[in-house]
Amino acid sequence: MRQAHYAASDAARQAGRLAEAALEVSRLEERIRYVVEGRQRAQARLADLQLQNEQWAERERKAVAELDDIGAHIEAADEQAAVLDAQAEDQAAPPPQAEDAVRAAEATPMSSGTA
Repeated sequence: MRQAHYAASDAARQAGRLAEAALEVSRLEERIRYVVEGRQRAQARLADLQLQNEQWAERERKAVAELDDIGAHIEAADEQAAVLDAQAEDQAAPPPQAEDAVRAAEATPMSSGTA
């Protein structure tokens, strides 16, 4: 009977250890699932951030190209303004023949009106 009791006690202890082991395995599996899900979320977020980074880089490239284009337009407009300014100065000054004609007219005495 004593042997049966010892055997039953051993069996009960083994069953208890088995239950503890099963509980520990269950806890570890739950932690593994949590870590795997967290890693998947982190990888998805990383992929999303990489996509956003690529989109912003493309926007930056387009903005730089647009700034270069605008700079070229400004430079061309400045050159055109300088040409137009020079043309305006040329047209604002009376031609040399007109100056000569004005001097000649001023030098000629006016007639008294008897003809």
